Amino acid sequence: MDRSWMEIRNRRHPLYIEGVKEFIKFAIDHMPPSETLIWCPCIRCNNFNKMTPDEAEEHMYAWGVVVAYNRWVYHGEEFDQENNGHGNTNIEEEGITVDAMQEILDDVTRKWKEGSEGVTIQLLNLARGPDRRVTRYNGCLVKGFRFHTQEREMHRKCQNSGVVVMGNHKGESIDFYGVVKDVIELSYLGGNHIMLFKCDWWDVGSARGILVDDYNFTSVNVSKTWYVDEPFVLACQVEQVCYLKDTVNGENWRVVQKIAPRAVYDMPEEEEEEHEEDEPYQEDEPYGFGNSIEVDDQPIMMNRDDTDSVHVDVLNDEIGVDEEEDDSDAFINDDDDMIDVQTSDDELSDESFYGDSEDE
Repeated sequence: MDRSWMEIRNRRHPLYIEGVKEFIKFAIDHMPPSETLIWCPCIRCNNFNKMTPDEAEEHMYAWGVVVAYNRWVYHGEEFDQENNGHGNTNIEEEGITVDAMQEILDDVTRKWKEGSEGVTIQLLNLARGPDRRVTRYNGCLVKGFRFHTQEREMHRKCQNSGVVVMGNHKGESIDFYGVVKDVIELSYLGGNHIMLFKCDWWDVGSARGILVDDYNFTSVNVSKTWYVDEPFVLACQVEQVCYLKDTVNGENWRVVQKIAPRAVYDMPEEEEEEHEEDEPYQEDEPYGFGNSIEVDDQPIMMNRDDTDSVHVDVLNDEIGVDEEEDDSDAFINDDDDMIDVQTSDDELSDESFYGDSEDE
């Protein structure tokens, strides 16, 4: 069945209308006997909502159909059924064998058709592959980094297109340095999205492409590229770098400076240890004492009711004057202008205390 009509954007085109009717007929013919609803493959529902065939047909006219849904597995089509849709026919005619990854994806579809509990609808949506229509951007924010394409920052003073990612080259893990040429968003069934960077990778496979000096500064040669057939990388995998002119090695060399993400700080991790001697004293916490007992803040009576009272005379002669003077000497007056003099009235006359009389 020809499914090229799914890529027609004009939903009033006769071929598109005819294709929608063929799809509805196919879905009704493969509908289980107990079912009256089908999954709607329109762009808005994305095979997430069930409705009557007539309602699904109206949705497909109003919103269009998901182009990536070229195998109608939600509507009774077997995963290994021959598909004459646009793009898959050439693969079968040329005899190209399906690689191991495609076999895994097809296995997911088969298990979902068999009702396997390990295959969810989310996993099936990912196994069906992305939509052929993609969205392009000239920048995005990922993990605290602001990335721009190299074209966007052509006339800017700031630099946001440099990237580095860990990769494998001849069995060894190395850093791949490059620049972002394009930002692409892939859309999958079920509303899943993922961001890709299309990059130019500088050739760092030999000493002519990368140098590390005695101070551990890395310089790369930006005149040569490699891995031109593998330009894409997941946006979540890369880190940002800045390329500075290398005045020592020449015009084509750039010094690599890694950039820290915004609002993210590399704080040292220290194990929590108890330092009792460094802890401040807390008044409400016991330190080396037994459990304290809270007592109600009530006045304490200093008499006894269980015995007769006894009157005791106070012996005034036992209270020495020297003892009082010692207590007074212990008091320190901070006011320098005041003079505390403790003498008897006989030793100090009125004139000496108040000064000269007014007559004088």
